[in-house]
Amino acid sequence: MTDVKQVGNGVTMPFDPTYELPFAVGLNAQALIDRFYFPVELPQQEQDKLKGLAYYFQFANFSQVQSITPDPFARIENDTVGLSSARYVIEVSEQGVETIVKEKYEYSANSGVSGRGGDSNTVQRIEILSSQHRMVPDECWFTSVKGEESLHFSGLGDAFSLKTDQSYSILRSSSLAESLLIQLPGDLSSWQIEQEATELSEEELIALAAEFRTQLMTYPLTDLRASELALWLEKFDPVIDTLGTLLIEKAFDDETNMRLFNALGHLDSDNGNQLLVNLMQTNTLTETERFRAMRAITTGTRALTPQLTEQLLVMLNDQPFEGSESLWGSAIMAMGAVLERRQNNELTQDILSALQDKVGVASDVNEKAALIAALGNASHEDSLNIIINHQSDETPRVRANVATALGQIGTPRAHQALSGMLYTETDNRAQQAVFGAIGQFELEQSDIETITQLASESDSERTRASAIKAIATQTHKKEVASASLKRLMRNETSRRNFTLAAKALTALNDTDN
Repeated sequence: MTDVKQVGNGVTMPFDPTYELPFAVGLNAQALIDRFYFPVELPQQEQDKLKGLAYYFQFANFSQVQSITPDPFARIENDTVGLSSARYVIEVSEQGVETIVKEKYEYSANSGVSGRGGDSNTVQRIEILSSQHRMVPDECWFTSVKGEESLHFSGLGDAFSLKTDQSYSILRSSSLAESLLIQLPGDLSSWQIEQEATELSEEELIALAAEFRTQLMTYPLTDLRASELALWLEKFDPVIDTLGTLLIEKAFDDETNMRLFNALGHLDSDNGNQLLVNLMQTNTLTETERFRAMRAITTGTRALTPQLTEQLLVMLNDQPFEGSESLWGSAIMAMGAVLERRQNNELTQDILSALQDKVGVASDVNEKAALIAALGNASHEDSLNIIINHQSDETPRVRANVATALGQIGTPRAHQALSGMLYTETDNRAQQAVFGAIGQFELEQSDIETITQLASESDSERTRASAIKAIATQTHKKEVASASLKRLMRNETSRRNFTLAAKALTALNDTDN
């Protein structure tokens, strides 16, 4: 920032050079700040100042605010004070300028100043007396942010009471300022990512775990969405295993249990991911709970770490998995989804190679099918040869997963392999997978007509439905697709399929109209 002016109690305060330091923030899918980047290691006090400044810029985006009308969009946000509830509206001026207006109306009961070095027992309540923050966004981020807010901090009966009033105005400069920021690389991965200054002592870890356990059992966790709950969990990441213990002890109802697994996925920390992999293999949990852990581990988007990679490889290759065949298959398929979701790095290939190698030696049909599905989930083109080698496997389940995997990879060569399966596959289950996968491509007239012929000869309602859906996607061959759907409707005995084809035909006719 440049041209910084601070006023306290009517008096201009001395210039603080901290605010001229360059820094960057990362936003998650909900437009919430979830990480900070500093080019050099800064004292914690300076980091906290810059974080406090950054939270002034934390606003929901237009698409979020407009998604709920006429009621205001509301969400829970994190800042340097704690978790607050905020509602949003969009105002449009006479000149057509759109402004996002945010009003914070409540801080959670667990908010306070302990995270900034204060005594968590001092502040017991934070009351929002007034709050309004206004952002004028643009294609980059914003042109201006202005706001006013009054808070009342209280605690220990009448022994502590503090009222704060603040207002601010942040404007984007019309010209590029001379700053160290201009000289820094655009690749933030080369910056120093903000880390905690010191490790917690054993006594601090014990105290934090006790606080975490107490709050987990008293805090209304389901009042928070999974992404918001993940922000709350960040404070307790060093002792996140406490949550694992409570999950194993069946301490939560099913709704809370499901929300916590989702939040662990959004947390996406080393400790959280280690816990999820451990829970995937904990046979005292129900299979539903273990499946939730598998689904959660696929939520993260951070690049694989050595720790997570080693855990996944050990589970895949070295440890006997205690659980049903279907659960083991789900665990294998989750590994592929982990690769697809996360940023590629050198460790990605380690997991991919392990999955590819295991396909070649798998003697169990269910395991082989799961491994093929995992390679499809990963969507790496260099798995294509291995997948294609199994398109004539003697087991329909494997061939079905081959077809699905080819559709997920989606290259011209995958399309060519699917076209070959279209003319050779006779099993209903595998044929349904072929139709579902090949429908993702733009097909030649001959392929559309082949699908139509196969569907008309099939006695499987599901196979015919899969064919209808595949034909319905061929908008580039509108006349051919329409004729095929009409042909299928003439002989269709299933009311559900007839309705499906009729709707598809209507949609095709509406194309380009």
